[in-house]
Amino acid sequence: MIPTLHITATPTGRGRYTASLGDRVLCHSSATPFLSSARVLMAEGADPKAVLTMSHAGSAIVALRQSLGIAADLTVTETERDGIRFAKHRTFEQTHIA
Repeated sequence: MIPTLHITATPTGRGRYTASLGDRVLCHSSATPFLSSARVLMAEGADPKAVLTMSHAGSAIVALRQSLGIAADLTVTETERDGIRFAKHRTFEQTHIA
């Protein structure tokens, strides 16, 4: 059986959110709480096949759903030409290789 993990995103202002898994805060301030939470959970050794879902605080509607491993490997980019898109997440070390 594949586990499902559900997070709640609560606005903190200026397009940023706190993401919680039950009573546990996974990230305190993120523009992409779903993806940020996925990376936190993966770093802790969670099953990449687990399903991650997210609702906004006060809503029962599931706004996002994806396997944990895929969500952890994504980020959001925005350009004038392409608009807003998902892209492969790169760590700081990957973007600043000497």
